[in-house]
Amino acid sequence: LMDDDNNFVEIAQVELPVYFDYGNIFFYNNTAYIIYIDNLAIVENINNENICFSNDISIPTISSKIYFYQDFMFICNTHQGNSYIYNLDNPINPVLELTIENSGIIGIDYDNDLLFMGTYLCEVYDLSTINSGIINQIDSFRNWSNCCKIIPFERNENNYLIYLEDTSCSIYQYNNVSKSEDIEILSITPSLTNHPNPFNPSGAGRSPATTISFNLTAEDAENAELIIYNIKGQKVKQLISNSASQLSAGQHSVVWDGRDENGKPVSSGVYFYKLKTGKQELTRKMLLLK
Repeated sequence: LMDDDNNFVEIAQVELPVYFDYGNIFFYNNTAYIIYIDNLAIVENINNENICFSNDISIPTISSKIYFYQDFMFICNTHQGNSYIYNLDNPINPVLELTIENSGIIGIDYDNDLLFMGTYLCEVYDLSTINSGIINQIDSFRNWSNCCKIIPFERNENNYLIYLEDTSCSIYQYNNVSKSEDIEILSITPSLTNHPNPFNPSGAGRSPATTISFNLTAEDAENAELIIYNIKGQKVKQLISNSASQLSAGQHSVVWDGRDENGKPVSSGVYFYKLKTGKQELTRKMLLLK
């Protein structure tokens, strides 16, 4: 806090997990998000003396930048890496909604609800419909050099985009970006949840069980697969195979009884279930207790 003499005065301290030696800090309302390698520490109540460490989660990337748009958090990797969209309905417990593979750097024009994403190829998306679960691509353009930063800005009522490259930059003007095209490119569906979570044996001699629920479009259903992984990233069990799947569009649920491919009960701990379709991957975390 800055006092009347413009000196900083310490009002609180927060103890973070030991592996957070340093990190980049990003703020969303009354919450701070600190990225360190592939971990994200979450600190709440940063506007008062009750500031405290609330949660830390593993993120599937060595990330460099976070953007916030409405109640969504965009985590962007460098160069041609993946990007990840998290739902912040509960800011201290973000839920991964969408993985965008090989998306590159991103930049957000908040005034015009536009998402710019790419490296050599920049794709433009309409964010105004994100709460409906759909993000439409409305434009794209190719740049001659690899991009390392995208910066939208406005001057004299005109919109510009700085495409910062390794040794130079390009500046584009976009005054009349149309949002009339209805092309579904990215979707924050299918939804993916499991219940109960955590889960444990329901009785003596019974295996633990949790129900994984999700919905699919017709296109998603043709290539859907659902796989359980352990915390080391090792495959535990494939619940749905894309080669044998006869799924239709709509809502589905699959029960996992806590056993591996050989029918043996797995140990207590954290597990991940990943839903893969032709267009995207969704991953959620669950906890098995015994």
